[in-house]
Amino acid sequence: MNYVSLLSLVMLSLLFGMSGCSEDVSRDEPSNVAAGRTPVVQPEEVHGGKALDGSPLVPRQSLEVAATAQEPAAGTNGTPVPAADAPVPFATAQTSPASPPSAPEQPPQGATPLDTAKKLVLVVTPDWNANRAEVFLYARDSLSAPWKRLGSPSPCMVGRNGLAWGRGLAEPLSGGPRKKEGDGKTPAGLFPLPLAFGYEPQAKATRAGIRLPYLALTPSTVCVTDPDSAAFNDLADSKKSAAAWTRQDRMIRDDNANRLGAVIGHNRPDPRPGLGSCVFLNIEPAPNKPTGGSVGCPEPLAREILAWLDPESKPVIAILPQPALAAAQATWGLPR
Repeated sequence: MNYVSLLSLVMLSLLFGMSGCSEDVSRDEPSNVAAGRTPVVQPEEVHGGKALDGSPLVPRQSLEVAATAQEPAAGTNGTPVPAADAPVPFATAQTSPASPPSAPEQPPQGATPLDTAKKLVLVVTPDWNANRAEVFLYARDSLSAPWKRLGSPSPCMVGRNGLAWGRGLAEPLSGGPRKKEGDGKTPAGLFPLPLAFGYEPQAKATRAGIRLPYLALTPSTVCVTDPDSAAFNDLADSKKSAAAWTRQDRMIRDDNANRLGAVIGHNRPDPRPGLGSCVFLNIEPAPNKPTGGSVGCPEPLAREILAWLDPESKPVIAILPQPALAAAQATWGLPR
């Protein structure tokens, strides 16, 4: 071997020794940590990936009893504001300032789940297969007062495959399909609205009138769609989780559907595998475009609804096809 050949061989060896394979994984951060924005996916459609890095997150608990170990900083108006990178479990999401609560009203004897609410979002589709809906807002001054409709109905979108009975505050009525995970259907039924969320920080959401407990989303906030996980059907921080899962929907999406929204309390508490998960009242992904299972509304309407809801009124959402509306009015006490 001549000198030139030997020199060339040495240089090639050094070059390959300094270069890494394209499949090399950084040792500083596990490759399965969720980061950045996800490609556009519909609710309940999994874009995948294990989302664990071994750091702690609240294990499976109900929305009402989840706890946090981090004390949020105080905002300029005295309202606690979570740090930008801090996970905020449902029960510790911040609530906007409100007047001191009065003594709770007692629902009438023989109450239905609707009888404890003073605000109602009613979503009605023409039939079980329709993906277009009309949204009506109702309110009443007391639990014994009649319901009053506010304004005119507004158009929103539901699941691309229509509706199916979900698991909520009332037993499904007769007729109609049953909700299954990943079926592209919005759950029909009567559900609570326990939590608001969005891209904006707490202080800005408060200025916009949001009064429900509020979760400021981060790039690592996900909704867990793995039925074998202790965090199934929960919002969680994928970078601070003690629970393991193999499927998730990232909450910050390229289509910005979760820029502002509220959790629809479907399949809670104690979620059952196979019945659907991660269903929201949020912003439609595009005008007149169906969702994967959530109720998507034009952004101005979504903001109006979210600013109108408040925890003291114990708001609920009823989602029904027109053929089931009369039965729900008779059985659940929905306004006519």
